[in-house]
Amino acid sequence: MTLGIDIHAIWIASVPRTGSMWTFNVVRDLVRSTGQPALPEIVPQGDEEMEAIGRQGIAAADGVYVLKLHTPIAADLEASGFIVTRRDIRDSVVSFMRFTHAGFDAGMRFAAGAIRLDDHYSR
Repeated sequence: MTLGIDIHAIWIASVPRTGSMWTFNVVRDLVRSTGQPALPEIVPQGDEEMEAIGRQGIAAADGVYVLKLHTPIAADLEASGFIVTRRDIRDSVVSFMRFTHAGFDAGMRFAAGAIRLDDHYSR
């Protein structure tokens, strides 16, 4: 498979607080190292907009899109590659609680959602 010909979107799809931002930035740099721009140039902050841009990019076949989201996405998207970051759930919960200054109850709600999302990505 060739980047930019067979693969038009690389999705970093994961649970939050698992290293997805670091992975996203590394993948964008790797794409640039091939001489191709990492699209989109201006990175949207919301998952909905990120997914829409990715789907438009796949349809346009006009480059390589590197996209990061924390919501479920279909794994059968054409011209797509997926990277799923994983981290011990206990570390993710502590990271979430520290990052958001959240209490234990919010941490447990985060954990429940993270487990569901990880199950989705595992399939």
